[in-house]
Amino acid sequence: MEKYRAIPPGYMTVGQLAKKMNTSVRTLQYYDKEGLLSPSATSEGGRRLYTDKDLIRLHQIQSMKYLGFSLNDIKTRLVSLETPEEVAAALAEQAAAMRAKIADLSEKLTVIEGLRAETLQMQAVDWKKYADIVMLMQLGNEHYWVVKHFDEKAMGAYFMKLGVNPLE
Repeated sequence: MEKYRAIPPGYMTVGQLAKKMNTSVRTLQYYDKEGLLSPSATSEGGRRLYTDKDLIRLHQIQSMKYLGFSLNDIKTRLVSLETPEEVAAALAEQAAAMRAKIADLSEKLTVIEGLRAETLQMQAVDWKKYADIVMLMQLGNEHYWVVKHFDEKAMGAYFMKLGVNPLE
């Protein structure tokens, strides 16, 4: 990294880059600290100086972040995203990860909606029964509705029959 007394042509300060890319100076400092985007040079006074190439790298970071990549994933992929095939492979991996997250969230939403419906039908607040219903829903057991009709002893026997320990 070169050091300059004044800001030479073709360089911009961290503040100028932040403004151009609609981000904060603090974010750019963090990216530098994490090794994602280091300045191309510094001024004699210690100001970070960036080039248009750095601006393009920041744009790549922001784009990948928007697509759901973690900063660690971005850090490892920035180096290797040189060919269309590498970019396509990275995007395919991210799409698969997002599909898995969507499936997980959809499953949780189904459990929440089912618990909401059961709560309204029970017309009482019973957190033990709610927890049992959620556990059975997570296991994919469609007979979770029996929880609201069974007492503790009957529920224990039912869980034993399923091979599930509700206390785990």
